[in-house]
Amino acid sequence: MMAAAVAGVTFGAGAWILITGSRRRGVPLAQVNLLLERPIADGRNWGTAGSRPAQVRDGSRASRLPGAGRIASGVAPAIDAPGSALGRYVSGSPEDRAITGIPAIELGVMCTYGAAAGFLAPVLAWVLIAGAKAASGGGGIAGFDATEVLAAAIACGLVGGYAPLVWHRRRASELRHEFRVSLSTFVDLVVLALAGGTGVEGALVGASESSGHWGTRRIGYALAACRAGGVASWTALDQLGREIAVGELRELAAALELAGTEGSKVRSSLAARAESMRRHQLADAERDANAATERMFLPGALLLVGFLLFIGYPAFARIVTGF
Repeated sequence: MMAAAVAGVTFGAGAWILITGSRRRGVPLAQVNLLLERPIADGRNWGTAGSRPAQVRDGSRASRLPGAGRIASGVAPAIDAPGSALGRYVSGSPEDRAITGIPAIELGVMCTYGAAAGFLAPVLAWVLIAGAKAASGGGGIAGFDATEVLAAAIACGLVGGYAPLVWHRRRASELRHEFRVSLSTFVDLVVLALAGGTGVEGALVGASESSGHWGTRRIGYALAACRAGGVASWTALDQLGREIAVGELRELAAALELAGTEGSKVRSSLAARAESMRRHQLADAERDANAATERMFLPGALLLVGFLLFIGYPAFARIVTGF
């Protein structure tokens, strides 16, 4: 009886998630007006941060996922709150979302689905095993009682809810590393343009338009936004570096500001900065390679010990048994 009740609840919850998650609702007219008023550059195209209104992103996502969207609308503020447990765990989440292009509501949906899947997996496995044992005439309910299954479901739900946050932080770290690599190439292109007699503004724009990499395009979007708003280019680069938590971009903005206000030798300064970026990237690559080598030491040692035991066991057994 208990297994049948749990099976019914599990089936109903799964059907509700599938139905509410697959339904689509039209975007409200107010959100459409916001979309028409401001230019949109989505996360895949790596537009400038803030070019797409947050309420449009979150509202459209929640309208396409009404069931999970309502749940995630309560999870999303907890992700941004610095005093909450989620806020402490993802302390850099605003910067992470700025570089990944994933809005808070979508991350909340991922956490909601992960927690639901992790919670339902042990329960469903328990019900299936119990049904199989009952069909085969075996006794007991899959060897576990309801309390143990509930504890396993809660633990798996917590793991499933945190898994998207771990993946998001790792993805943001990978994108920052990739952005730093592209930034060094961008600075080299700026130096080449300055050597050809182009001004600082023209060199920045030309370097941003010479590559199709997403990092270079995002710098180009930031420069285009600053030109439209009458803001200095180094201010836009500094703001972008603050939004995505890339310190090298803020250092580049400081060097450009010094050149624009104090008249320093910007060409030699940028060339030295590009060389410094490449040295840091080389040091990071060597550090990662050394860390990978150290991680492989223990598995190699275990394999060697196992091989020696496999080879020496027959002789050891013959000595011990006296045969």
